[in-house]
Formats: sequence, C-alpha cells, structure tokens
Amino acid sequence: MTTAAAKGDSGPIRQAQWIGNGFVLVASNNLQDSEGQLASDPAGLELIDTRSWTAYALAPQADSFTVANGLLLATGARWRGNVNPTGMGLEAYESDGKRRFGLFAAQDVWIDHIANGRAYVAGYGWKEERVIKLSTGRIIGARTTVAAPTLLLGQGNPLG
Repeated sequence: MTTAAAKGDSGPIRQAQWIGNGFVLVASNNLQDSEGQLASDPAGLELIDTRSWTAYALAPQADSFTVANGLLLATGARWRGNVNPTGMGLEAYESDGKRRFGLFAAQDVWIDHIANGRAYVAGYGWKEERVIKLSTGRIIGARTTVAAPTLLLGQGNPLG
C-alpha cells in the first residue's frame, strides 16, 4: 500500500442528503492514488427510495449536487493529477426527476454558491463565474471570482 493510500487518499467518497417523503439523494466519486498521482472518477447521482430500498440513477456522470429553489443541481468531473479535467457541466432537475436545463456540456464546473434565485457557477480554467437564473436556466451575467472571506469568529472558524 502506498503512503498516500494509507492516509486514505483512495476509495469511495459519498455525499447524501435526506429530501423527505422517504427519499435520499446520494452522489459519489471514486478516488485512486497510483504511482503518486491522484485521480477521480464520478460514480453517479442516485435517488434512493428508503421504503423499498430501490435506487434510481439520475445522472451517471455526477459526483456532487445541490438542492436549491426547488431544483436538484448536479455536476461532475473526471480528472487525473494536474491534467485538464473533463466534466458533465451543470444539469438541473425538477422535483419529479424531469431535466429542466443543462449548461456547460463536457466542462468541469461546480456550484460556488446559491443566492437570491441564482447559482454562481465556476469552472476549471475560468477567470469569471457565470451567474445562472435558476427559474429560467439562463446565464444572466459573469463576475470575477473572489475567494470567500475566512470566518474569524463563531461556529466554523478555523481558529477553533
């Protein structure tokens, strides 16, 4: 076993969220560390019905999600070390599982944050975030990415 693998840098990573009415969303990716190069492959986004323990595949290339404004927003990326990653872009689904919109196909993007009915989406190699109006799925602007401020006081601050 490599030193990195011994530290836990390899294996499955799962993100889950209870969404009510007996349903759980689970997104996953698999990390691999071989010859000192870390890699990640998405393992998909599933909706699990806990009443029957049946899983439904929603987005096979997703590795993360955000639930906001009545939508499920999914993203996913495949990467090998520092080589340009590929991705699935951003896909939005309604509560019935119907796909509402998709943007940035084949690009590695992620949701920076959600505010006022908008998603702020960043992407690998981008200098500006794209601002998406969630009600329409349209790009309504761009802004220079700025690092989030560090919380100095209160719960979650890095100083303990």
